[in-house]
Parts: sequence; C-alpha cells; structure tokens
Amino acid sequence: MANGSAVIAYVTVTNLFLNNPYILNLETDLNIELEKVSQWLYANKLYLNIDKTSFVVFHSPQRRIVHNMNLRISNTSIKSDTRVKYLGLILDSNLNWKAYIHELSKTISRGIGVLSKLRYYVKKNILKQLYYSLIYPYMYLTYGLLLWGNTYSSSIKPLIILQKRAMRIITFSKPDEHSEPLFKELEILKLGDLVSLHNALFCISIIRTFFYLPLITFSNLFHQFTSRKPGLLRIPDQPIILTLSKQTMVNSTFALLL
Repeated sequence: MANGSAVIAYVTVTNLFLNNPYILNLETDLNIELEKVSQWLYANKLYLNIDKTSFVVFHSPQRRIVHNMNLRISNTSIKSDTRVKYLGLILDSNLNWKAYIHELSKTISRGIGVLSKLRYYVKKNILKQLYYSLIYPYMYLTYGLLLWGNTYSSSIKPLIILQKRAMRIITFSKPDEHSEPLFKELEILKLGDLVSLHNALFCISIIRTFFYLPLITFSNLFHQFTSRKPGLLRIPDQPIILTLSKQTMVNSTFALLL
C-alpha cells in the first residue's frame, strides 16, 4: 500500500482510504492502488460488485473540487458519490453530518409518534421506558455521538427540538412550555449534556490509557469514613503533571476520524 493509505474491512464491507492534498496525485495513487486490488481479487478468485462500489472525496466546504476524478478497476469506471454509509453512519464529503442527522431525525420522529399515541393509555414511567427503547438507544442518540455530536450546533438543532418535543409529550405539557424543568423531572439528560458526558469519558479513557493516572475517582476512596455522598466523583488535590515519552508514542498508534 502507498504511504498515507489504509484498508479497513468489516464483514462484507471494505474501504480504501488514501490521503493527498493534490487532487491529480490523489487520482493517480488511487488508480495504482485499485489496480493492485484488482490483481489480488483475480488471484484469489473473488468478484467485486462494481454496482455497489463508489468513491467519495472528503474535503472542506471552502475548497472546491474542480477536477472530476476518473477511477477505474478491472477496466470499469467507479461512480462518484457525495456520501457513503459505513457501519450505520453516513459520511458526507464535507463531514458536516447533515445527511446522517437528517436520517436520524426521521427515525426519532417515528418513535415520538409512537409516544404521542400511547401516552393516553399508559403511565408516565412506561412512557419513559419507551423513550429509552425507541429514541435513546445505542443506534440512535448515542451511536457515534463523539463524531456527529461535536459538529455545528445548527446541524444538531433538529435533534434537540425533537428531544424537547418528546419530553413535552411524556409529561402532557404544552407545545411552548419550557423544557428545562421537564428534563429534571424525568431525570433525562439533554442531547448537549450527553455530548459533554461522552467527551469527558473519552478524554478520561485516553488519559488513563496513555498516562496511567487515576485522575478522577470516587470520594469514598480518599478516606475510610462514612460520608453522605460517597458516590461523588472527586479530583485529587495535589498538582497533576502529565508526561508522555517518545517510546509511548512509537508503540501506540490510534486514529480519530472527525
């Protein structure tokens, strides 16, 4: 494989990633790599479904791609696309997550429709359980939250509105009623708070993995006395000095797609 390229395979889905700041060089490098893929498939007696094969050029919104790339594999042209669905996430060419959030909004809207019809026949606690079953699940509000949750606030605004609507439906509140007390009453985290929580957990996991320091722990681990709030998280009082050796950087490789 060329420098800056990577192959990621999951079950029947295989992705080839290649990075180059110059579009013409990128096209040349990709065609070379695709020729290698074609030879490998032929040697292993495998068939590539060209109809389900496409490529996406990821770039910033400010950079216009004037050149139309022509990629071929086994003498067959590969179609260009502006987005691709990978492991349930829709990655668009600008990585602004608008396409994925749009699909997510439609899924959540169907769950809210179920809540609005059932709320007259079940109690509030059942509606809350339905919220966690139809709207909150891993594949909906929390799946990939570290990625799409940190996009522009204007992009995730439709999801925030839908979550507030769900709170008003569960509590039989007016459409224009303030949602902050409703979230506290139901003890449900707002989408913005969910994003902050997942960001914090991710940072803690990275720090503990690379620096091996128990930065945050529970209050009852600082002493042996019985206190009123032993389950509260607490940061150590002493100064924290973080050091990262070159050896750690060499032996640890990770990629973060933003």
